[in-house]
Amino acid sequence: MAAVSANTSSTRAQLHRAQGCPDKILTAAFVEGRQSFEDALCNSEAEKAWVSRRASMEDVVQAIGVAREKYHARRMSKAWKWLTLFSGRVTHYSSILDVMVQHHPEYAALAWGAMKLLFVGIENHEESLHQLAKALYRFANCLPRHELKLILYPSPQMQHAVAKLYASLIQFMAHAMHWYHKGSARRAIGAILKPFALDFKDQMTEVDELSRNVDEIADAAAKAELRAVHAKVEDARRELSDTRKELRVALLDIKRLSDLVSIESDRVFKVASCTQSLSTQIQLDVHAQGKMIRTVQLNQIMSASAIAEMPSSGQTLQYCSAFARRQPRAVCLSNSEIEVLRHCSLDIDICYLIMETRTPSDGKILLFNLLREIQNASRPIIWALRFAEFSTRPLCLEDILRILVLHALEINSEALASSDFPITLPAIRAASSQSDWLSILDRALVGLSEVYIILDPDLLRYAAEDNTCVAADLILALKNGVRSARLKIIVSSFGINKNYFAQHSETSSWRAIRTNDAQRQRLMKTKRQHLARVKNIKRSRN
Repeated sequence: MAAVSANTSSTRAQLHRAQGCPDKILTAAFVEGRQSFEDALCNSEAEKAWVSRRASMEDVVQAIGVAREKYHARRMSKAWKWLTLFSGRVTHYSSILDVMVQHHPEYAALAWGAMKLLFVGIENHEESLHQLAKALYRFANCLPRHELKLILYPSPQMQHAVAKLYASLIQFMAHAMHWYHKGSARRAIGAILKPFALDFKDQMTEVDELSRNVDEIADAAAKAELRAVHAKVEDARRELSDTRKELRVALLDIKRLSDLVSIESDRVFKVASCTQSLSTQIQLDVHAQGKMIRTVQLNQIMSASAIAEMPSSGQTLQYCSAFARRQPRAVCLSNSEIEVLRHCSLDIDICYLIMETRTPSDGKILLFNLLREIQNASRPIIWALRFAEFSTRPLCLEDILRILVLHALEINSEALASSDFPITLPAIRAASSQSDWLSILDRALVGLSEVYIILDPDLLRYAAEDNTCVAADLILALKNGVRSARLKIIVSSFGINKNYFAQHSETSSWRAIRTNDAQRQRLMKTKRQHLARVKNIKRSRN
């Protein structure tokens, strides 16, 4: 017992020397407390094992429950009463000891183990159990109730206060262990001379003061934290006020810039309007000048000897029209052939239409009628028709191409403004071969998607010197030499060698159109009958 008292005195001395450092206080209390317990339990190795092993609050609660069960039948006894009260205060110890578990689990285990050992050791001594439970209950009432304070405010002051509370708890356990190991006679005498409650009064007072110190430290930390929050709020408020001032200044700048932008936009709009008007006027002038330039170019080309000696499209059309009016016979197509003609006009693969009639005169009339129908449909069309006294002039196939070039420029003068490879007067004068004139015709048709070409059979045979195979080669060369537009070439079967043409062309590229002779004969008969009636009427009047 003297060793235990000496160790307790030594613990207090070491704690007094280590006051300035929480870790040193905890370490000194733990080391000295463990030594005191082992010295007090020098005769019981089993009890030493209980203290040294990792005990917890659950072990203490279990020991209290076992003790309460023994006194359950005597509920009026003080032991059962104080055990019941203390069981509700065990958690107060955890507010201190659970903080130890985070960094030093062995510190908490020492206190819980000593507490369990005390309850297990005196559970059969009702008075001793009553006194121990009463003392631990009162000691628990002095501990701080809020573990959260110890966690939220882990300041050095708080750590120091917690360390001192732990040291006081260990001293209390050592003192209780010392009291437990007194003999029954000595505890009875001690209870008269110095009651148990009075024996622990000083330590309970110290623990109560330390608990209040923890509450004061937590309150001070909370107030400091609140002051810091207030300071941050004030800083934020000042920053918000400064931001609002800067925002007002920025809004004024934005309004000023908006006004400037509005003024500048109005100015730019006016300049743009003037520029647009000027640009429109320039475009109109350029367009007018372009027309003038093209007119001048066209007149120069028309005045070139290679073109000027060729008849115009109007002259040839007028000559053929007079011929058609003098013909008494009407040339008609059957309904099926009209449908074929309509299909050929829509099929992009068909490039040639060969008109088959009973006589050459019928073929020329049919070509003229088709030319008029195509003109009425507003389709682009050029032609090479016979003209007055054409048989007295030396003509060749290149002359037919020159006639087509002349007509193409008449309907498509825009080709003169082509930027890729425009038609020029020197090019017209330099053209000397069939390929040269085909190239010029190709450029003359630029900008047109589809063009119809009608070739007069008499003119074609005369230029080919009655060689219908050569005439067929010309219309084949037209398709191969012109790439700028899709061609629909219409020619009479009397102008070319059909068999030769069929051998040198693709079957899908041409169709033959035949006249309806039966209908033509009916019309001729009707006309003869009409003339006969007219003659009879004249005779009867005479």
